[in-house]
Amino acid sequence: MDKTVKELEALAEGEAMVTAIVGASGRRRTPFPAATLAVSDVLMLEGDPQALDRIVSQGKLRLTSDKGDSDAKIELGAVEAIVGPNSGLAGMTAQRLSLARRTGMTLLAVSRRGKRFRERLHEITIAEGDVSLLQGDRNRLPELLRDWDCLPLAERALNLGVTRQRLAPVAILAAAMIATATGLAPVPVAFFSAAVLMALSGALPARDVYHQLDAPILVMLAALIPVADSVQQTGGADLIAHGLSQLAQQLPPWARSRSSWRPRSR
Repeated sequence: MDKTVKELEALAEGEAMVTAIVGASGRRRTPFPAATLAVSDVLMLEGDPQALDRIVSQGKLRLTSDKGDSDAKIELGAVEAIVGPNSGLAGMTAQRLSLARRTGMTLLAVSRRGKRFRERLHEITIAEGDVSLLQGDRNRLPELLRDWDCLPLAERALNLGVTRQRLAPVAILAAAMIATATGLAPVPVAFFSAAVLMALSGALPARDVYHQLDAPILVMLAALIPVADSVQQTGGADLIAHGLSQLAQQLPPWARSRSSWRPRSR
């Protein structure tokens, strides 16, 4: 890795910090700014979720809860939740509870008011009122949170622990631009195809596509299609064009000359 603690924390722009370092032998080290990080080191991080996400992604770190054999068909999501008074999580550690095996949820982070953790994540005893960051199947998370008496906080775009596809969107967009520039496909066809490919490849999650669709706009556009056909078939389009042409004749000479000016071809 060959990074220092100071260089890693700089990725978070002061919004996250390293609270402890555990070596491969299990020996803990104080995270001095000049301390050099080794490949096998385990880091305890504290800070804002967005800052932690930057450290993990830009620092090329791997979460200790990452499983390389996870089902690729599951759409993972992360949610912040408060541990309730009757929660089965209270008084337990993630390791002792076998949280991932029993529920399919993975504990990514824990926050407790006035407490700075130095234990490894799976060793932290969860208490009532803790704010936990949980990852799991996005479609099952609400049900799991109810079963474990955890109150979800206001939804935020949390990408911590979510695998990203960085090259696929760039490649698809570049292909669409090349197809347009070389005349292989019209602009609407090229970029619509690019959007479809991003959704099919998983580079753009289906949930995000759904959230970006504006239903009233789509309904209005669909309603305007038969209106446009009717205007054209009944001669209304020609009538409007003729009216605009007559209106243009009433404009001052300088306006008519400017509107009818075309650059001469060389």
